[in-house]
Amino acid sequence: MLKSVLYKNFLSVGGMRLAGIPLTLATSVLLARLLGPEGYGYYSFAMALVPLLAIPVSSGLQQFATRQVVSYRLAEQFSLARGLVSLAGMWILLYSVLVFVFFLVASQLFPEIFEEKKWAIMLIAIFIIPFIGGNSVRCGMSKALGQPFWSELPLRLIQPALLLGIVVLLYLWGIKGANFAIYAQLISFSLAFIIAVIIFVLVAPADMREGNRTYEIGFWARSLIPFSLLSAVTLLGAQISIVLLGILGEPEAVAGMRVADRGAALVLLPLTTVNMIVAPYIARYFKQGDREKLQATLRLSSRLALLFALPAASLFLFFGEQIVGLVFGLEYIAYAFWPLVILSASQLFSVFCGSVGNVLAMSHQENRAVTGHILALSVNVILCFFLIPTYGAVGAALATGAGLIVWNLVLAYFVIKQVKVSPFPI
Repeated sequence: MLKSVLYKNFLSVGGMRLAGIPLTLATSVLLARLLGPEGYGYYSFAMALVPLLAIPVSSGLQQFATRQVVSYRLAEQFSLARGLVSLAGMWILLYSVLVFVFFLVASQLFPEIFEEKKWAIMLIAIFIIPFIGGNSVRCGMSKALGQPFWSELPLRLIQPALLLGIVVLLYLWGIKGANFAIYAQLISFSLAFIIAVIIFVLVAPADMREGNRTYEIGFWARSLIPFSLLSAVTLLGAQISIVLLGILGEPEAVAGMRVADRGAALVLLPLTTVNMIVAPYIARYFKQGDREKLQATLRLSSRLALLFALPAASLFLFFGEQIVGLVFGLEYIAYAFWPLVILSASQLFSVFCGSVGNVLAMSHQENRAVTGHILALSVNVILCFFLIPTYGAVGAALATGAGLIVWNLVLAYFVIKQVKVSPFPI
């Protein structure tokens, strides 16, 4: 039964994500060619910084919501589940307003800083934050309800499709430059959020839509902190290299790193797909104390992820230069080829280590996961400051790869020691 459900969800969600890859890639290629390395570098800097600003309302809140709603529905505490959804929406709105006010005041106090293009476009990009938060909560709720396909559809397929269409329309209307790309992101995120809300209302059972709401504000606030810290160090580990490269290096190097990051993400795609599917099963089997089913789930999911990750990694490792030149343009080869090789190899190692972060998050071991992430982030940041000034995008990729290796090794150790299961495919 477990195998059939896992295979079915993997194929449906994986198929949906695969359908979204050409859309995302087409948008990246189109923007890279339209904006050129410099303009694409400014755009990439903004789109790396926005997720960091959205940390308090993004993936940490999503994982927390998934775990708590699974627990509340198993215990038939439906009013608490409804209260959690309601309070999460209020927090997203409040936090977004605080960020808007901060940037507005900063732009008035330090106008010379915001005259720089990379900071000026942030005054547009920050309006994406509430939609990132809203989509994260809806995604977490849908995963908790056992609806992995519908949870991912708005952001993985609908938003990329909208973004590609909007980029084309704005360009045809004569709107050009890095600003127009940020406007396209803002419009696509807002429309995807509206669609996500409609889907959630349609698929959610009555116990999530109707009835009284009960709040455990103190408990939720204390419990959310480790998830937010975990999300912070995770996203910092993924984006800090691009942000620091934008501050310490040239926009062309940022563009090259962004291209490499997009390619290496294909290597990690099978694992991220598996993580999204198995999260509620990990939470359920851990809560029930069924280590046998938990171990079987992890081994099967790790093997699936590795099987599908190997072909993509091999292509980039052996034919990366030709792929970058053909797809993005010859001017990107000098900036993106070696970062692509380094990041692809690092992400393949991540796939081999399995769903380590997911296991710790769903088994109430967030604090230990945060420890591992902080160590990895420290390695990444220190190496960035040493390597970026001399090696540019290659230095940023080396720092990111080293951080990924440390992260996976430390978290795998905690999974084996604390949860008593192995995350590896063997």
